[in-house]
Amino acid sequence: MTTKANLAYGEFKLELEGSEAFVVSQLDTFGAKIPQLKGLASNLSKGGGEDAPDLPEESEVDLPKEEKKPRRAAAKSNGPSCGARIRTLIDDGFFDSIKKSGEIGDKLKEKATPYEAKHVSAALINMTKAGKLRRIKQDKVWVYVKP
Repeated sequence: MTTKANLAYGEFKLELEGSEAFVVSQLDTFGAKIPQLKGLASNLSKGGGEDAPDLPEESEVDLPKEEKKPRRAAAKSNGPSCGARIRTLIDDGFFDSIKKSGEIGDKLKEKATPYEAKHVSAALINMTKAGKLRRIKQDKVWVYVKP
C-alpha cells in the first residue's frame, strides 16, 4: 500500500510517496527542521494515500531562515607586498652578502614592515625562482645571496 504526502509552501514543493513508514519518517525529519510541519505524520491518510495532509496557509507559516556565517573581512593592504619589499632590499645591496631568512625578517622589521616567517619564506622562494636571488644550503639551513 502506498502513502502520499504533497506539501507546498510558496515556491517550495515536496512530494513524498512510499510506504507509510517511509513517509512518516520523512515528515518527522522535516518536522524536526521546520517546527510548523511537526505533527503532520499523524494527519496522514492511510490506504490509497490520495489525500495529502493540510499545511497552514502560507501567511501562517514562517519558515526558519538559514543563518549565514559572517564573512571574514578582507585583509587590509598596507602598501607594497613582502616580495616588493625584499626586491627593495636586493636593490639596496642587502643581499651582497649571504643572509639567512631570519636576518631578512629582522631587516624588514627594522624598516617597520614586519611579516610572518611563512610570508618571507614564500617571497624568498619566488625571488629565487625568478633569478633575483640565489639559494645555498649552509649547515642544513638555506641562505640567500644576490646572484
